[in-house]
Amino acid sequence: MKKFFLILFILTSYLPFSKVHAEGGIEVTPSFSELKLKPGESYAGSFLIKNNNEYNVLLDVSKGEITPDGKINLETNNNSSSNWITTVHANIRINSLNEFTFTYSIKIPDGITDQTIQPIFILKLVNDGTESGATTGISQLIPFQFRILVNQTGEYNADLDIVKLQASKSILIGSDQTIAFEVKNPSTSPAKPLIRLQVVSPDNQIIYQSVENENLSVLLTDQSILKENNISNAITTDLKPGRYNIELLVTDTLTSKSTIQKLSFYYIPLQIFIIIVILTIAFVILATLLLRFRKRKSFEKVTKKRNHIFMHK
Repeated sequence: MKKFFLILFILTSYLPFSKVHAEGGIEVTPSFSELKLKPGESYAGSFLIKNNNEYNVLLDVSKGEITPDGKINLETNNNSSSNWITTVHANIRINSLNEFTFTYSIKIPDGITDQTIQPIFILKLVNDGTESGATTGISQLIPFQFRILVNQTGEYNADLDIVKLQASKSILIGSDQTIAFEVKNPSTSPAKPLIRLQVVSPDNQIIYQSVENENLSVLLTDQSILKENNISNAITTDLKPGRYNIELLVTDTLTSKSTIQKLSFYYIPLQIFIIIVILTIAFVILATLLLRFRKRKSFEKVTKKRNHIFMHK
């Protein structure tokens, strides 16, 4: 039964965060809560559940958590973060076209180290027995998710550092190019970096862009994000030769502080490079022949002058 319940939840976890609509007309607003709490701190919150159906519904309430590796854990134990959230609502009956305010409380235990926890409430829509219209199915399983950043000081003043920004080639001939970077949090406050890397052409066109850490995982003190991006697919034959700028923008979403670092490389298309090599070789050959010709002419002139002097003697 637990496996079936888990499959149902995974399938419904793709619903958008802002509002969740069940096929039967159940709406949860909002469906996601992000909090910043200290060990030992308590929080009380709520969300609204609307029954847009023209029949009464019954919702069974259960708890679970999203583990650090992204898996869904519906089994509670002493170490489960789902134990940190409580509610008085075991099941909820909502009349037709009515709404219900779901209340909950959170208590972070003392002594918890800096970390991110993701408990969830799961609302399962079932028929309450008073109407035959209540639908059943996968879409009737509705999650309410938390992302709670636990920090011992409660201060969020991280100042992220771009330790490295490096291109594998400063002069690129062909398309084999990689860009490596390292972003570090040297402060005592946790950070949630959002990293944007882009490459801009000489005519200010963005030819490559990537966003890293889109799930906004936490970067604790002295932790780093290291990445190497292969941009070879962005280097196409129709690109113009010239100077290409690399821009790395790092923003801490907890403090909105940003830092940017720039780098450049010069791009020469392979066809143009071959032409330059051929022209260079041709120039060297011509210059060598011209130099030999001049030396020969100079030698003949000197020889002729010596012969003329000798004849007059």
